[in-house]
Amino acid sequence: MESRKTAKWGCVSGDCLNGIGKYVETDGSVYEGQFKNSLPNGEGTLELADGSRYKGQWKSGEKHGKGVYVFPNGNKYEGEFKSGLIQGNGTFTTPYGDRYEGGWENAKFHGKGEYIFSNGGSYEGGFKNGVKEGDGTEVSENGDVYIGQWKNGLYNGKGTSISSDGTIYEGEWKNNKAHGRGVSKLPNGGQHQGEYKNGEFDGYGQIISPDGETIYEGKFINGERITD
Repeated sequence: MESRKTAKWGCVSGDCLNGIGKYVETDGSVYEGQFKNSLPNGEGTLELADGSRYKGQWKSGEKHGKGVYVFPNGNKYEGEFKSGLIQGNGTFTTPYGDRYEGGWENAKFHGKGEYIFSNGGSYEGGFKNGVKEGDGTEVSENGDVYIGQWKNGLYNGKGTSISSDGTIYEGEWKNNKAHGRGVSKLPNGGQHQGEYKNGEFDGYGQIISPDGETIYEGKFINGERITD
């Protein structure tokens, strides 16, 4: 920031070279705090023209260290920054009650974290580039639960789903659908076990009654039994 002698913009008070001062940009943004070599460095507060606000640590003109950033829409981040970006560990909250606490990279959820939604749902586990990735547990607002592997924000790999009606599926998943080998355990004690494709019983499988009797064993296509 270049110091200018004016009451309206530029360095309006203090020492904006190497000290503590107040600097006003031509768009109305205001920085007040410590300077080094004419740049924000140390502790300072920046209020932008769009209504957002940052208060915290600076290094060579960039947000760096610990700070609090309030977005124009009321969202709030409190945690670590690096080279001007949200990076490290921190907590993100919204005015509606959503809350995320965990790792960040390049201003996106990254690493281990927990997101709690205002509607009662939650997710705890891994993130990559802002989406669910790796191992994690999701609880929906209606009580459905998924525990297992994720990729690109979807159920992918091995996992277990527990529906609010008591149905349990344990097995392989692809893009949020049962796909591969798995077992569905019904509330009445019956089971469907075998091969699945795109969420349907497809391939070789068995239907087992609540008392353990095999009702059908053979081939399925799109959830339908295939008989000779």
